[in-house]
Amino acid sequence: MEKVEWIELFLGMDHGKSLSSVECESRASMTGTLNLCFLDKLLKTCRSLVSLHRHGNEFCGVEAIRLILQKHSLFTGDVNVRAENLSCDTRWNRPIESLFDDLTIEFLVGNPAALEKNTRFLKRNLNRLFDIHTLCDDKRAENEGYRYELQRARIITESIRNADFVLDVHSCSSNVGSFALPSSMDLSEELAEKLPVKYVIESLAHMTLEGGTTLDCALLHDVPSVCVECGQHSHPDVVARAVAVISSFLSLQVLNEAGSFNEGESKQSDKPIVMRCEFAERVSCGFEWLNQFPEFSFVPEHTPVFRDNDRGDVECPIKGGAFIVMPSSSPVIGEEALFWASAK
Repeated sequence: MEKVEWIELFLGMDHGKSLSSVECESRASMTGTLNLCFLDKLLKTCRSLVSLHRHGNEFCGVEAIRLILQKHSLFTGDVNVRAENLSCDTRWNRPIESLFDDLTIEFLVGNPAALEKNTRFLKRNLNRLFDIHTLCDDKRAENEGYRYELQRARIITESIRNADFVLDVHSCSSNVGSFALPSSMDLSEELAEKLPVKYVIESLAHMTLEGGTTLDCALLHDVPSVCVECGQHSHPDVVARAVAVISSFLSLQVLNEAGSFNEGESKQSDKPIVMRCEFAERVSCGFEWLNQFPEFSFVPEHTPVFRDNDRGDVECPIKGGAFIVMPSSSPVIGEEALFWASAK
């Protein structure tokens, strides 16, 4: 067996099925049978971070990595991939070891304690703690009881700082196909459009009302990054989508001499619909939807969408109309109700 680096590879939480368990401390090296990265090549290779379970109730990323590691291979899947496709051996057609001359791979579970309890977070949303002032505020974390999640945010920040590319894998509450949220870097947007997703929404990653997301952190450190929402938490195809996205991301990581991505097996026949986020709407007192708006509904200009006590009936404000992205199914005062996006 060869020495390899395993970083926070956490696959053993029981959420309705029995999984083989591997859990190691951050930055620990040990012996293993799978070459995730050769330690003697750390300074020579591109370092790719795949971040999983920022929220503890989103299992698709860990399940996807479990399958990839079981197969020791990457999977070829398009935007319409289905769960049954995972049983097709011919789609598992690129040994993961073939990447190791050029690539160091880090799989990092964001919030293991929340994962164990199958809850979104323990005390505070981990994906809002990456603002530099929040990361340094031990006193507030102590007073409000979120020291564990603050420490996780610091660990993740170090991994982001040392990465060349970051993929952040999520699922969501809406029944929608996979969509990508790239950071505001040209390379991030280029990468997002090459992944097997239905939509790419530019700028949204940096328009959360509270800020402090992993992609905000990656942008601060000039690291290209993409968040992918793989669909509804419980959708039967959500794991297959995550497998396809992670496999495609890793296959694309070796840049050609021109500094662009080598598509190879990951080339997509169906190009995603690209949008640009305009702004977010905040939930205020008395908020209620005036109609049901599925994810990515197009709303004509001046169409009433919601009401609250401060503004009354609120209409679509975008000239020519806009798409509703990530409409909240459980609105919380002070958080985002929805994001407005326009087609490019």
